[in-house]
Amino acid sequence: MKSKIPILLVTGFLGSGKTTFINWLLENHPQLKISVILNEFGDTPLESQFIKQHTENIIELANGCMCCVAKSDIPRVVTYILEHSPQTEYILIEASGLSDPDPVREALQNPPISDSTYLESTLCIVDAVNFDQMRLQHSLIMSQVGDADLVIHSKVSEAGPELVRKNRQILERLTADVRVLDFDQQLSPAIFLTQNPTSHKQNPAPSHTHHHQHHMYQIFSFETSEFLDVDKVASCISQQPASTIRIKGVITCYNLTGKIARFRIQRVGSHVTVEAAENLSENQDSTILFIGTDLKSDQLEKELHSCELRS
Repeated sequence: MKSKIPILLVTGFLGSGKTTFINWLLENHPQLKISVILNEFGDTPLESQFIKQHTENIIELANGCMCCVAKSDIPRVVTYILEHSPQTEYILIEASGLSDPDPVREALQNPPISDSTYLESTLCIVDAVNFDQMRLQHSLIMSQVGDADLVIHSKVSEAGPELVRKNRQILERLTADVRVLDFDQQLSPAIFLTQNPTSHKQNPAPSHTHHHQHHMYQIFSFETSEFLDVDKVASCISQQPASTIRIKGVITCYNLTGKIARFRIQRVGSHVTVEAAENLSENQDSTILFIGTDLKSDQLEKELHSCELRS
C-alpha cells in the first residue's frame, strides 16, 4: 500500500510573511520534494511571481478565498499533484491572508483525499511588527492563530526584543496549547514536517463553523500594458491610507540603462519595498493588487495611470 502524503497548511493574515517563509523553505531545503498550492486573488497569477524557487510543482488557485472553494478546488488540485507529480513527498498549501483555515482542513480530512494524504499540521505566520495593533482591528488574525498547531513569529529582527516578548506573552496567554517559535534561518523543518513521510497522524475534525469574516474587505487589481515609472508607483502606494492593508504587484519599467526591467513592489503596514524581479513570466503587463477596508478604486486607477510612461 502506498504511503500517505503529509500536507502542511500555511495560514496568516495579509502581509504576515507567508511567502517569505515558503521561499526560505524551498531555497534552503531543496532535498524536500515539496509541491506547493497557492491562492491567487484574481485571474492573473501574482502570488507565484513572488516565489523565487520556481519548479513545475507550483499550482495556483485563481480565487481570492480558498476557504470558499475548499470543497471543490482543494480535492481537484491535490488529486492533480498526486497523479502528475509522483515524486512529491510533501504538499504545502498557502491559504490567502483572508482565509479561514477550517473549511480547508475539513476538505483535506474527507475521502477521497484523506485516502492518499493527511494534514500533518496547520502553521500560522504572525507578523511580529504589526501583530499587536492589527489583531485589535482584524478578528480574523486571532481566528487563524487559534486554528494553528504551530505559530511562527516572523520579522522578529525588525520588531526588536521588547515587542517580540510582548507578542509572545499575548499569543501564549490566548493560545496556551499552541507552540510559538521565532522565525530565523536556523529554524528546522523537522518542527513542522514529519521526517517519516510513511507515518500517519489522525487530525481532529474542525471544532467550529466557518464564518465569512472577509466580507468586510475590498480587493482592487490594477493592470496595464504600459511601462510604469517605478519611483512614481512606489510614491503612490506609500501615500495610500492605513485602511489599505496590503499592496503587492509586479511592474514593468525601464531601468537606468534604458532596458526593460521588472520589479516586485509591495507594502505591508507603512513599509514599502521594491526589488528587481528575475525569471518571471513572459507576460510584460504590470499588475498591482490592493486589499483594504475602504478602497477608492476610481481614484486608485487614476493615480496609477498617471505613473505610466507613454511614448
